[in-house]
Amino acid sequence: MMWCFVAQPNSVVLEVKVDSQANGQICLDKVCEQLGIIEVDYFGLQYEGAKGEHLWLNTRNSICRQLQGRPPYRLQMRVKFYVQPHLLLQDTTRYQFFLNIKHDFAAGVYKTRSTDETAQLIALMVQAEHGDFSKQTALKLIYKSFCPEDTPDDVIQMVFKEHEQLAGMTAPKAVYQVLSVVSAFQDYGIVRHLAKDYRNMDYNIDVGPEGISLYNAEGAFTESITYPTVHMVTNSGKCVYLTIMSDQGETKKMWFLLVSKKAANGLYRCVTEMHSFYRCDTVRNAVSSQYSRDIKGTIISIFNENTTLGKNYVFDIRRTCREVHDYARRVLYSNGAEANKQESSDTASDGECGDGDECDCVTDENKVEAIKARLEKYEDSMLCRVCMAEEINTAFIPCGHLICCVTCSSHVEHCPICRSDIENIQQIYMPMSWR
Repeated sequence: MMWCFVAQPNSVVLEVKVDSQANGQICLDKVCEQLGIIEVDYFGLQYEGAKGEHLWLNTRNSICRQLQGRPPYRLQMRVKFYVQPHLLLQDTTRYQFFLNIKHDFAAGVYKTRSTDETAQLIALMVQAEHGDFSKQTALKLIYKSFCPEDTPDDVIQMVFKEHEQLAGMTAPKAVYQVLSVVSAFQDYGIVRHLAKDYRNMDYNIDVGPEGISLYNAEGAFTESITYPTVHMVTNSGKCVYLTIMSDQGETKKMWFLLVSKKAANGLYRCVTEMHSFYRCDTVRNAVSSQYSRDIKGTIISIFNENTTLGKNYVFDIRRTCREVHDYARRVLYSNGAEANKQESSDTASDGECGDGDECDCVTDENKVEAIKARLEKYEDSMLCRVCMAEEINTAFIPCGHLICCVTCSSHVEHCPICRSDIENIQQIYMPMSWR
């Protein structure tokens, strides 16, 4: 068995224990199970390559064969395929989309069209995370944590006014409003890859739902390539080759050099999987069944063609956008039917008196006791794991674990959970709605 530490965009780390030869899908499924997410196909696991490149873990292949070093492995849970907010069926899924957007917006990935739109978007984010405007939330430090570094102070003042006008808006509604605003941006759902062309000129290759956009090193737009015009995509070594078919039937070949073989493979996978997810009715077998074998598997396959030994799949996409939505809708409907069936069964068994009449008092008492037990358990989980007296109000950096109060955390040099070194201690402010 081995441990995987999966970080969310809000720096909360989920600990997942899997088999030493488990593939990435098992790890991703366990993370989504902890978060209560059924729409798993929108998400993926990222890791950092040897040259600092951000790479997607191929969830169909073994984890230990893709990552260097020994476990525990550190991964990031990120949204891999962005869709319009009305297609998301679960509040938990929308919140994960929100966390990714919040993280990317602060990093300068998304560009707003005006300062008014910037102020409105930041105010909605603060409303979703901290609730209504108050003296406690009216701190520049809180607002600046949602802003890119170059945000001027006058925009922060505009955010104050926008936030005051959002009084009474619930967190789920604010999250949905954030997704609605950002989904209209041109950069929504775009994955950027850094590369060089045949003239050794730097290029930014943006791969998105509609196709591929090319930008030079200064950020100026140079060319747009829609998916129907892409005749072929291949990769070899650090290079990715594109064959484009024009409306007149003429072919144009382009190639790009990336920083590593894994980065080139990542761009190749990104183009193919994006096209399949957003543009196709179903994921073709020609895509989902592509694989290579190691030496041992190749030798065994000579005697048994159907063996799975040594298989390394090229792509990990399982469903298209429409198939993900339909699958999640069926699962949620099935789960709802099972819940209703179980609830009616419990009522029939626990809520009947001896004379055959229903007795609401027994059912209500059981519910009250169950709620009390859950509340006591939750309150206990919010206490410092060291002194068991004060509330948890600090987080260890960089591991992100939340287990101590301010007093106890000052006496700890290593995280009691993962034993990693503590570089800094960040005080946190828990919402008051749990009390």
